[in-house]
Amino acid sequence: PALLGSESAPEHYTVIVRGVKFELSYAQITYDSPNHFTTAFLEHDFAEAQSRTLFLDRNPQLFALIVEHLSGYTILPLAQNALPTTMSYEIAYRNLYTDAEYFGLEYLLQLLSAP
Repeated sequence: PALLGSESAPEHYTVIVRGVKFELSYAQITYDSPNHFTTAFLEHDFAEAQSRTLFLDRNPQLFALIVEHLSGYTILPLAQNALPTTMSYEIAYRNLYTDAEYFGLEYLLQLLSAP
């Protein structure tokens, strides 16, 4: 995974996913970059770069797994208790792949595509 700039930057960014608030550090948003978060927060043309807040209509339980990935943690194989209650393992895996595509997380896509 590529890292942009210094990991010691104190910036924090807020991502609100269907009302659930996640606080991400600079190191987290740049972990699997470039991605949706680096575009939204680090390119000054976007309102999110000023407010440091991003609102998303995605599944917050799947997003929690993405935050773990952005923290450098191993998330595969998916733990049954980490899955959204409305999804089977297979559906959650496919939806996580869809979210990885949506957020432009190439490293996570590689992990999810591995046999």
